Amino acid sequence: MKSKTSLFNKGVALNLLKRYWPLWLGYFVLLLLVTPAVLSGRVDRLAPGEMLNYTLLNTGVDVVYISMVVGVLSAMAMFNYLYSTKSCGMMNMLPIRRETMFLTAFLTGLMPLLAADVLVMLITALFYGGRLVYFKTLLLWLAMAVMGNISFYGFAVFCAVLTGNLVVLPVLYLVLNLTVYVAERAVRYLLGAFVYGMNASSCTLLVLSPIMELLNSLAVMPVNYIDADGMVQAVTNAYQVNGLGVLGIYCAAGLVCAALALLIYRRRQMERATDVVAVPVLKPVFKYCMTFGTAVVLAFVVYDWLVPGNVSGIAAALLVLALLLVGALIGYYAAEMLMRKTLKVFPGKWKGCLVSCLILAVLTMAWEFDLFGYERRIPEADQVESAWFLGNNTELTEPENIQALTQLHQSLVDNKSENESADERYIVTIRYMLKDGGTLIRRYPIRCDREALNDPDSDIRRYEALENVEEARIRRIVPSFPVTITNISYGDIYMSWRDEEGNYQGESLSLTDEQVFALYQCIRKDLEAGTAGRLWVGESDAYLDTVSTIDINLEFVTGTGEDQKWSYIYETLCLDEENAMNWIRENTDFTVMTQRELYEEESGEPAAEFIY
Repeated sequence: MKSKTSLFNKGVALNLLKRYWPLWLGYFVLLLLVTPAVLSGRVDRLAPGEMLNYTLLNTGVDVVYISMVVGVLSAMAMFNYLYSTKSCGMMNMLPIRRETMFLTAFLTGLMPLLAADVLVMLITALFYGGRLVYFKTLLLWLAMAVMGNISFYGFAVFCAVLTGNLVVLPVLYLVLNLTVYVAERAVRYLLGAFVYGMNASSCTLLVLSPIMELLNSLAVMPVNYIDADGMVQAVTNAYQVNGLGVLGIYCAAGLVCAALALLIYRRRQMERATDVVAVPVLKPVFKYCMTFGTAVVLAFVVYDWLVPGNVSGIAAALLVLALLLVGALIGYYAAEMLMRKTLKVFPGKWKGCLVSCLILAVLTMAWEFDLFGYERRIPEADQVESAWFLGNNTELTEPENIQALTQLHQSLVDNKSENESADERYIVTIRYMLKDGGTLIRRYPIRCDREALNDPDSDIRRYEALENVEEARIRRIVPSFPVTITNISYGDIYMSWRDEEGNYQGESLSLTDEQVFALYQCIRKDLEAGTAGRLWVGESDAYLDTVSTIDINLEFVTGTGEDQKWSYIYETLCLDEENAMNWIRENTDFTVMTQRELYEEESGEPAAEFIY
C-alpha cells in the first residue's frame, strides 16, 4: 500500500497548541476588549448607527496595529525550536519531512489568530449586527484583522528562518520593518547638511517600511466628493478606510515571505542553531548592511546632537564623512563579532572595511561636488503645471509667475555660497508639480540679514515679491463663494501695543455682521489696488514703516450639511491699505501705529538696532 505524503502533522500541532494556548487566548481577550467592549461603552453616547460603524472601523485599525506585535510573538513560539541545539536536533529526529514540519508550525501559529478574528466578529455581529452596525462594516473589520495577521505573521516567520537566535528574531523583525524608513530619513538628513537644496523631511520609500506606512496611511476617513465649485466635501455619516489597498499588498507580501521561508527552511543547516545568521550565503549581506547601517545611523545621531546648524558646504561634508567612517568601523567589526562569536576579529579582517570606507568617501564627495547634478537641476517653465511655496501654502499657476519662480530658482543656485553660509537665513521649500505627473521638491536657505532685506534685488526680496503676486494675494483674501451679509460667521479686530514696562499687550473688538461686511468690501478695494493680502518676509525697513499693529480675523460660511463651506481671512493691515485703514479710524477708537513705532514706543532705542 502506497504511503501518502502529509503536509500537516496533527501530533506536532496539538503539542504546540498545548504549550502556547495562553498566547492566542490573550489575543482573543484583547480583541474582545478592543471591539465589542468598546462598542458597548459607546452605544448610548453614539446613538446613530453610523457613528458606531465609524468606531468599529477604528477598532479594526487598532487590531492591525496589535497584529504587528502578536505576529512576531506567534512566530517566536512556533519556531523557537530552531534556536536551541538540543530542541532542534530532537525535532529533526522525528520521521517528518521538513515541508510538513514547517507548514504544521506555520498553520498552527496562524489559524488561532484567524479563528479569534472570526469569533470576535461573530460576537460583535450577534450584539450589534444589522440594527446598529452594518454587516458590510463587520466584514471590513474582519478583512483588516485577517490581512494584518497574515501580513506580519508571514514576515515574522521569514525572519524566524534567517536567524538561529531567539533574541535576534524580534530585533531582526523590527529592523527589517523600519530599515528603509530610518535609512532614507537619516541619509536625507545627512545630505541636507551639505547638499544645497536637499529636502531632508520627505520620504519617498515609506511603503517599503510596513509598520511606518500603515501608521501613516491606515485611517478611517469621511467619504468625500467634489462639488460643482471643485471643492472637497464630506458625505454625512459615511466613512471609508484609507490604506486598505496597501494592507492588501502587505497581506500578499506576507504570503510570499512565508513561501520564501519554506524554501530557506528546506535547505537550512539545522546545526546553525544559536547563530545570529543561520543562512551562510546571507552572512556578507548581514555584515555590509550592518556596516553601512551603523555608519548612517551613528552619523545622523551624532551630527544632529553635536554639530551646530550653521555648518554647511565642504566643512559639513567632511564632518559627515568622518562620522560615517567611524560608524562603518564600528558596524563592520560588530557584525564580525556577532557572527564569529568572539572578540578576536581584528587581524586579517580589514580589506572589507577599507572597501566600505572608500565607498562612503566617494559617495559623500560625489554629492558635495554635485556629480549627480542634483543641485543644478531646475525644471523648464513650460514643464511645470503648478508650483507651491510649502509652509505658506502659496500656489502659483500662471505662466509668468512660474517663469519668475524658475528664474529665482536659478539665482538661488548661482548664489549658493552666499545663501548657504549666511548667519541669518530664511528657509524656502519649493514643490513643482510637473506636467508629466512628476514632482520636484527643493529646500533652500536664503540670506536674510538686514542688508539683504533692504536690497530690492536680493534673493529674499525676489522671493517675497513672488509670494505677493496677484494670484497669491487673491487666494489669501477672496473666498471660493460669494460673500454676502448673510454668510458672515464671525469677525474681530485686534490691536497690539507695549505697556510702560515694555511688555506686549492687546485689545480685541468683536464686529457685527454689518461691520464685517463693510470692512471686507474695503479690503476687496485694497486688493484691487494691490495693497491687501501681502505676506512679509523678515523685518525690513519697508515692513517696519508699512505694517500696522492692527490684525483682522474674518470668517465666512455658506450652505448647510454636506454643502457647507468655510473661508477665513487673517491679515495684519498695512498703512497703505487706505480703504481698510480709513474704516478702522472711522469705526473704532484704536490708535494706528507702525511696527517701527511699536518697537520704539517704550524701548527708547531705534527699531533697527532693537531688531537686528
